[in-house]
Amino acid sequence: MKLFNRVLRKYINTTGLPNVTAFANQVGVSSATMYNWLAMQRNPELETLMTLAFNLSKLTGQQYHDILTELVRSLPTPTQD
Repeated sequence: MKLFNRVLRKYINTTGLPNVTAFANQVGVSSATMYNWLAMQRNPELETLMTLAFNLSKLTGQQYHDILTELVRSLPTPTQD
């Protein structure tokens, strides 16, 4: 989850928005969800990641699939019992 946190923070900084709440509003994710991700308390759901990637592509001009791939690859893999 630490890698996801770093990738997310990179995008927050890239947009130049003044704070996490403004970023969350721009990318279509609740600020509570964003803060949970940054605190590494919850893993994102795929549908939410897709929304995030789509809106980030509009904000940054980067390709949707590149952003989504980076976000998904930054997530921790489930551990095997």
